[in-house]
Amino acid sequence: ALFALLTVVLAAFAFGLNTAAGRDAAPGVLWIAVAFGGILALNRTFLRERDLGVFTAVLMSPLPRSALFLGKTLGALAFLLAVEAILVPIVELLFHAPLLENLGALAPILLLGTLGYAAAGTLFAAMTVRTRLTRSYPEVSKLVKSWEPRHAWAAACMAATSSRRGNCQA
Repeated sequence: ALFALLTVVLAAFAFGLNTAAGRDAAPGVLWIAVAFGGILALNRTFLRERDLGVFTAVLMSPLPRSALFLGKTLGALAFLLAVEAILVPIVELLFHAPLLENLGALAPILLLGTLGYAAAGTLFAAMTVRTRLTRSYPEVSKLVKSWEPRHAWAAACMAATSSRRGNCQA
């Protein structure tokens, strides 16, 4: 969560605090902060379980693998939604984007986008937990580049926050 907050603050200074470009970039900044913060959190969770031997014990449990995946996904979803609950007001404050004004349109987009992201992130983290590359960042860029719904998620966020201004260009 700290990494996501740092990403938002740095982007606010990069885009300028009171510019139209900053307001238009707000949905993308929110996406980037949640995406990279989520990847680091998921990867770290699985690494901890592996290092402490919990991962092997969980795999030996009589639960079906689908239940384990669902539990991990729901845990990731809860974490990411908590991060978003912190980031949305901060993004609105720093970028002067009308996120909270349009929360009714933004909430389902955030929920569905985060659910898909949590499922994909959990799957990816589970696949890479036993590799040597778990502490490197090529996986991060591969996941973000390969997950095409991110475009729709950012465009929907932009549309929800820009609907009152009428200048949405998704």
